[in-house]
Amino acid sequence: MHGWQGTRVLLGVIPMLLLAPLLIWTFTRMPSLDKEDFEEYRTQVKLVETKMTFDDGSVVILGKIQNDSPVTWEDIQVEVTYYDVSGNLIDIHSDELRYVTTPAGETVVFKISGIPKEKYASFKVRIVTAEEPMF
Repeated sequence: MHGWQGTRVLLGVIPMLLLAPLLIWTFTRMPSLDKEDFEEYRTQVKLVETKMTFDDGSVVILGKIQNDSPVTWEDIQVEVTYYDVSGNLIDIHSDELRYVTTPAGETVVFKISGIPKEKYASFKVRIVTAEEPMF
């Protein structure tokens, strides 16, 4: 009986020992762990054109993002700051450009719509962060 219990333990331990290297290799090779850090490429991903318009009572920010990096980016976070005619900050809007992907070496367009404010006289847009696609 004692020998049988030792065999059962070995039958449980051996598969785990065989699978452990495979699991470790799989988790260390997952795409999310190998993603590029946006901060390293921030200067290569630029807003090259932006403008503010009003459409049916809503403020609309239109723009272009130029990606001069070797990496494709998605889930781009942008921040829009709005100013009155005196240059005073009056509003901030952060948005994730969910369906905008910027392939390496290309320029893409984006649109942000918001609630209208009659006092919006000017604006600035900046890219906060972005993610490399998982697949």
